[in-house]
Amino acid sequence: MNEDFYYNDSPDNFEKMPEFLKTGLATSSFITAMVNFVIFGFTLTFILAPVSIITGALSLKRKQGGKGFAIAGIAVSVVGVILNILFISVFVRVYPDMEYFVKNDYSIISEFAESGEIPEQFEKYRSPEYDSCWKVMGCEDFDGFFAIFTEIYIKTQGLQTAPSSPDSPEIPYSNDGEELVEL
Repeated sequence: MNEDFYYNDSPDNFEKMPEFLKTGLATSSFITAMVNFVIFGFTLTFILAPVSIITGALSLKRKQGGKGFAIAGIAVSVVGVILNILFISVFVRVYPDMEYFVKNDYSIISEFAESGEIPEQFEKYRSPEYDSCWKVMGCEDFDGFFAIFTEIYIKTQGLQTAPSSPDSPEIPYSNDGEELVEL
């Protein structure tokens, strides 16, 4: 029997399938891709993208209709996967430095406030290969970015930099003067 017809409540009653019933896979491919791309922001990309690609491919193979939705669903899913891979690759390269900063934040910020020197751990970001990144963020170079970053970090973490003295160890304090305790 032809797939364009479907059974309708009686043995001899077949009707031509409406066009909107043929586009289900294509529509689901597109909706799944858009939900992943817009709402979840790539958090479920490696689950939703294959679902979208498979339903889009099945729709195209079966020639059921909704070709544009199927192609758009596949394309959006592929773009989502590519962007997710790029984000992960950048994050993996930068994560050790982020972790180092968080573990040593107060001493790094205090040293930077006193001397203006950026720790050796971050010297690699002064390389010209990163200049376009700093310019996109509105900074001339890494030094400008680091100055803005530390200022924002101090404000968001509620830290105040206190001048260190040989008699007192460097202890981070909150804005209300209470000692912050590391857990």
